[in-house]
Amino acid sequence: MSPLGFPRMGRCWLSVLLPLLALSACGAYAVEPALITVEQVDFSVVTEPDLREIITEREDAPVEAAMAVPIGQSWFDGGALPALLMPPLAEVAFELPSYAPDALFSFAAGIHRTGYELDTDGRVRFEVEVDGALVFEASLEVGTEVPRADRRWHRGEVALAPRNRVTLRTIREGGSGAPVPAAFGDLQVSRRIEVLRTRASARRPNVVLILIDTLRADGLHVYGNPREVSPTLDGLAARGELYEDAYAPSPWTWPSTATLLTGQRPEEHGFVGPDSCHLDDGLTTLAEAFQMAGFTTAGFSCNPLVAPSKNLDQGFEVFRKNDWQPTREV
Repeated sequence: MSPLGFPRMGRCWLSVLLPLLALSACGAYAVEPALITVEQVDFSVVTEPDLREIITEREDAPVEAAMAVPIGQSWFDGGALPALLMPPLAEVAFELPSYAPDALFSFAAGIHRTGYELDTDGRVRFEVEVDGALVFEASLEVGTEVPRADRRWHRGEVALAPRNRVTLRTIREGGSGAPVPAAFGDLQVSRRIEVLRTRASARRPNVVLILIDTLRADGLHVYGNPREVSPTLDGLAARGELYEDAYAPSPWTWPSTATLLTGQRPEEHGFVGPDSCHLDDGLTTLAEAFQMAGFTTAGFSCNPLVAPSKNLDQGFEVFRKNDWQPTREV
């Protein structure tokens, strides 16, 4: 048995997922700041085509909105993001609406993974200008010789003035041949607001959400396993609510987790395939709802599929990855 009373079920136990909502300012959290800084995303430039002005693009590889994936691995920042694919030479500009001084524009520069399959060399330079001033630049290698650890997103953010003209640019530096799928991902405008942190009470208790990946219901004693393998969960069911008719929204991890965190069906949240698995910032998660109510939020994941690179940390003040570690060590 594990310390929590769950069945170990062989190596499956190592893939346990534990998003934990430690949702109040009691105990160890009493020393936390009185205010919680909450990030609210207003909109994504990727999903607002009317904002964009295409200044330069290749005829054989025009600018387009798509999911871009540097390497597809979730244990570092190389996963899928909604992005503008801009094979160089390309230049796109857009006017952002008027915002308060605390508004932020964030972005990520990267090469879609097919750019690392090209039999070529050289680099792509990414530039971001705001009102004519260069605020970000990065020069990224392409081709098969690029180390796997370098196939990732390179992020930046800049504070916005009341009105801004933003220009994105990709430029080929050396090399020749097929167009390079350079991409700007996570193009979004957000604001940071402050919420008063609450204290735990009988009317506003702590909440803990535990998710276990790939665990069938009938593996638990309370759901029919004749062996008493889950005394802790059995005891919880005896003094709480036990749902006898509950169905997973999907047979695999990402869509099911996104549904549990948003309350939406997979076809609604869109988190349905390996190259589209990125939680939309426009969705409100369970953690965000608690956060806006003043709760302290923290998430702990033992499953590398459940990671910040998929935006599954949305609304958690603290989110820690502990890939493949048994929960007793976490």
